[in-house]
Amino acid sequence: MIKNISLLLLILIISSNVRAQIFQNVSFKAGYVSSDVSYSINNETLETFESKGGVFLSISKEFLLSDIFSIKPYLGYYQKGFNENWLETNENGEIVKEILAKTYLDYISLIFTATIKYDNPIITPYISIGPRLDFLINKKNGMIEFTNVSIESFWADRVSKWSYGASIIVGVDYKIADDLSLILEGSYNPDISDLLRDSAFKDFMKMKNNTFDIGVWTVPQIVDKEKSNYIK
Repeated sequence: MIKNISLLLLILIISSNVRAQIFQNVSFKAGYVSSDVSYSINNETLETFESKGGVFLSISKEFLLSDIFSIKPYLGYYQKGFNENWLETNENGEIVKEILAKTYLDYISLIFTATIKYDNPIITPYISIGPRLDFLINKKNGMIEFTNVSIESFWADRVSKWSYGASIIVGVDYKIADDLSLILEGSYNPDISDLLRDSAFKDFMKMKNNTFDIGVWTVPQIVDKEKSNYIK
């Protein structure tokens, strides 16, 4: 996982030395992601897992179609997963320990969105909607730490190597200066595919990972809004 993060940071650092025009309408962001897994057996939803927090890093480039419409692809690294609750009891059935097993699922996500914005010289709100592809690059099963024994969970070994869904992104671009913006962006990312579709459980178990993330960043932005630079 550390290796993957370092690789992404290295790419961003190297990229920052390329000629400025290459970065026209490019944004970098980092933030917090909350991963919430829905789980069902024979179409009956169970409250087995709790949401898990993580971080994300992403880069996006905006292709302007007009003052208010654009296409905006994102490429990012996202730490997802879930927390699994267990209870340890004694011979009398009394709870003696609450256990939280953390399962880690790290993804590279590719998102293509159509964006509509309210064009304003200072504050520009926008909304982006589009499909999302997730590629699993790292996984780690949670450990169930009972008093006298530790048991490794198995869910991370059962999820598919890739999944797909949608992304709904809402943001505000606050123009601090001509070439500097403060951006706040939130995203809801529901899964469409079943994470267990390639496992032996696929006929009676379903699992989907729905995430919410929020990021804020201040970056130099080279944004040319001249009509000659719109996509035609």
